[in-house]
Amino acid sequence: MPKLTPLDIRKQEFPTRFRGYDPEEVDTFLDLIADDAESLTLERNQLQERAAMLEAQLAEFKEMERSLRDALVMAKKMSNEASENAQRNIESMLREAEVKSYSLIGEAEAKGRDIIMDAENRRRALLLELEALDSQRSYALSKFRSLLDEQRAVLEVHLMSRPGSAGLPGPNGSTLVPPRESVPTAPRESAPART
Repeated sequence: MPKLTPLDIRKQEFPTRFRGYDPEEVDTFLDLIADDAESLTLERNQLQERAAMLEAQLAEFKEMERSLRDALVMAKKMSNEASENAQRNIESMLREAEVKSYSLIGEAEAKGRDIIMDAENRRRALLLELEALDSQRSYALSKFRSLLDEQRAVLEVHLMSRPGSAGLPGPNGSTLVPPRESVPTAPRESAPART
């Protein structure tokens, strides 16, 4: 059924009959209805325009909301990723620092062991050298004493074989006494003849 417009209402004519409605009152009433219909149509058109504008704004707001939501989700995702990356970097740096510290400690301990081992080896070498020097000293002292004893014996024999050496002081405060058989006797000179 087609819609009635205010113009349709105004142009509507009814056939007249005997004892029917008063045509003037009907026309007046139809004019009132047409005015109301025209006013309602105008208001409806304004409301439709406003509704279309509000729908456009709503669509715009929804798009903005969607964009903001997407931006918020993206920002949250980026924040989470940045936080995770930072955490991974911190953990990686901590692991590297721990490995490096263990390496440095290991190197320091190895170097310390090497220094201690070198010092111990040097101490042993010095002890061996000291023992060798002590042995050489003992040997040299023994040889020197032996040589001294030999020289003393030779000197004693030599001194005792000289005339007039009896009663000379010997080693250790002893007195050299030549053995009787080894002391040579001096030849006696004959007394001059008396005349």
